[in-house]
Amino acid sequence: MIHIYHDCSRHYDPLPGALRFDRGDAELTHEQDRCSFETLLLRANLTNDPR
Repeated sequence: MIHIYHDCSRHYDPLPGALRFDRGDAELTHEQDRCSFETLLLRANLTNDPR
């Protein structure tokens, strides 16, 4: 995971296969009332307790 600290108004070209988060042009960000981490869990189908 790479986090880029810079002015968010500038464009960043991610590495191949990388997912951006919490940016205007990100693949993962807040959706409805979910934070970015909850969105990631939902999209990766990791919301069920494995026990």
